[in-house]
Amino acid sequence: MIEINIQPFGKVEDDILHYLTKKLELAGFKVHLLSPLSIPSRAWSMRREQYNASQFLNKLRFHPALTLGITDVDLFIPHLNFVFGVASMERKIALISIFRLRWGAEERKFKSRVIKEALHELGHVLGLRHCSNPNCVMYFSNCLEDTDRKSAKFCPSCKEKIMPV
Repeated sequence: MIEINIQPFGKVEDDILHYLTKKLELAGFKVHLLSPLSIPSRAWSMRREQYNASQFLNKLRFHPALTLGITDVDLFIPHLNFVFGVASMERKIALISIFRLRWGAEERKFKSRVIKEALHELGHVLGLRHCSNPNCVMYFSNCLEDTDRKSAKFCPSCKEKIMPV
């Protein structure tokens, strides 16, 4: 069983953290919820009025288990306007922002987006690239509509690569 640490940054609602924990456990992961860390002060960009995701990744501690950071602030990386999430396969860490996932969504749709983005970034940490199957959770989301269209599951090909029988 693959172990995952969930590392909140700043204030992330308890119900979202518990939902994410439950859904990841149902997907076959062993999950540990860590105590929240403060939002990295150096991450704020006044020019962009967003937070640099790299600064969050730098704050994630090394653990033998995979670590998924989660925050409720708007993130960017230098060559993109925004990101729903980022991952580092080498460091076994990933980060998602729920900030934009709330846009135009009632609670059920919002939570669906959260688990999809979490699984997507964890897939990258586990060595998966973007998938051409538009129903696979590893399909690239350029916008919220892309996230809403895809499923919260790995296609058979991607699943085989991370959880071989």
